[in-house]
Amino acid sequence: TNAEETYKQLPPNQPAPEIAFDRTWAATVIEQAMRKLNQTYADRGRLDVFEAMKGCLSGELSPDSYPELAVKLEMSKETFEVNLSRFRKTFGGMVRSVIAETVDPAEINEEIKYLMAAWSAWLNEKP
Repeated sequence: TNAEETYKQLPPNQPAPEIAFDRTWAATVIEQAMRKLNQTYADRGRLDVFEAMKGCLSGELSPDSYPELAVKLEMSKETFEVNLSRFRKTFGGMVRSVIAETVDPAEINEEIKYLMAAWSAWLNEKP
């Protein structure tokens, strides 16, 4: 899988192999979900909305920047908030579908929690 290939390319000074693997797995799932989300918006002719909102998922864009994004997208504040809510919900569905491809259906919710914890811990450690 992509996670295993990426894991093999990580520098050897990672704190623990299982942590590095978890982070790689999380990054792979997030990347695949983002590609699916990108394609969904591209298919609708709304790639500009995808590009503007993707930073809202990672925390790269703070809520303070949302009014500016709304103006850029020629949306009211309320319309932007509805679109962002749908964007996040669709992204969550994409993450779920990527995970569903690799784990037993009964384990999906637990895997999502584990994945998000690994992803969040990694984001919080980045300089």
